[in-house]
Amino acid sequence: MEDKLKIAKTPLRKYPEISKNLGIELWIKHDDEIPRACGGNKVRKLYRILNDSIKFKYNAIVTSGGIFSNHIRSVALLAAEKGWKARIIIHDRKPLVLTENLKIAYLAGAKITFCKLCNVKIAMDKAMNEMKLSGYNPLYIWGGGHSASGVKAFQDAVLEINKQCKQNKIKPKYIVVASGTGSTQAGLIAGSSKFMPNTKIIGISVSHVKAKGLARIKQSLKMIDFNYKGKIEFYDNFLAGGYGKTNKDQEETIRSAAITEGLLLDPIYCGKAFYGLKNLIKSGKIKKGCQVIFWHTGSLINLISTKIKIFV
Repeated sequence: MEDKLKIAKTPLRKYPEISKNLGIELWIKHDDEIPRACGGNKVRKLYRILNDSIKFKYNAIVTSGGIFSNHIRSVALLAAEKGWKARIIIHDRKPLVLTENLKIAYLAGAKITFCKLCNVKIAMDKAMNEMKLSGYNPLYIWGGGHSASGVKAFQDAVLEINKQCKQNKIKPKYIVVASGTGSTQAGLIAGSSKFMPNTKIIGISVSHVKAKGLARIKQSLKMIDFNYKGKIEFYDNFLAGGYGKTNKDQEETIRSAAITEGLLLDPIYCGKAFYGLKNLIKSGKIKKGCQVIFWHTGSLINLISTKIKIFV
């Protein structure tokens, strides 16, 4: 029997100087420091997905994502680590200059196909058939690790952070996280409902308008048969034009976090979510003085990859 993968506990750290600037007590859960596949929430999901699928004896993966996707990079690296083949469908045109995540996926030996977003399922089905004809037993994973196992990974992660909160004697009012496919936020909602019922989960959209984002979160909760009757906190006010786009205010947020306390955020996911956190404090939706955890989902690689004017 194949050994199960195990996620090492990731740090929970307090940021006193940024806390002073924001007017809250800020703690950050560093999933960016997961030690394999360059870290991030996608690795946490993939560990659970791969562990849950051991009995099926897969030896290949078919998945999808955007050009900045941390998921595709994580899949390519973990597949290579296991000696598996990886087929990746990118729902975009092939860029003239490859993003760092794409470079790493190519470097790890993944076969990558580009297509329109509306054709992703067709392209993934075609890749599955081709792999089966070539003698492989491929595992089908939706982009972002959007699956019941992916949701359960973050439901379980609440147990981890709940222990850390008790060790640090904190009772966070909110956990704020970047929300894309919805499965990370859904897992945190399910876990907090059971183990941290006084903590609200706030998702900051990095890709979807509110109606679609809420629908994805609700769909994710249904995947694990979790009947959630509370209000889902999801904000699409900070998209800055959509997935992969940013603006000067978000760039200044990224610069300020790095200068103030060495906190590295990227413009695709965490920088956008952190900018949302700042504005929710300003608007009073997050109360001054309360304890807040920001769940760092990773993506230092996207900080390096994207062309934003923060380095000069």
